[in-house]
Amino acid sequence: MATVAEVFRELAAEGGTARVTVISNQGDGISSYIVGKVIYAPRRSSAPKGGEAPVFLRDHLSSDGTDGQASFSDRFVTVDVGNGVKEEQPFSIRATNSAAIAIAPEGNGQGSKTWLVNIRLPAPFNRTLDFKANVDGSTLVGTSPTAIGITEHVDTAVYVVSLKRN
Repeated sequence: MATVAEVFRELAAEGGTARVTVISNQGDGISSYIVGKVIYAPRRSSAPKGGEAPVFLRDHLSSDGTDGQASFSDRFVTVDVGNGVKEEQPFSIRATNSAAIAIAPEGNGQGSKTWLVNIRLPAPFNRTLDFKANVDGSTLVGTSPTAIGITEHVDTAVYVVSLKRN
């Protein structure tokens, strides 16, 4: 499997898209699963807007708007398992939210061991998560100082980010 840096280099050189997958787990037991596509985006040539996330101030990979889809372990769908028996399954595909994702290497370019991650969740969350993630094999692993949800009473969440070239 290609590393995040290898996928980054390929998209920068050749264009195209990569599938991004982000999973999270937070202290209240809620997990999320976000999937989307990212493209290479060069750093902005104009002066940044006030308060812009650091990830956008460098060459980065970004989903186009909010094309990612987020599923959550506390949203259930009822599944007919046969013989009149129904079970509830978490991560309901019928209850997803849109999400946007951007990642960029920090420090010494694409070989960096630390990457910047930006996850944007529009309404009803209206939450933006900016955090650093470390390279761990072919993935990025990081901790956000805030959780995803609207009413969580937890301070942090752990994220694993992976890329696969389309």
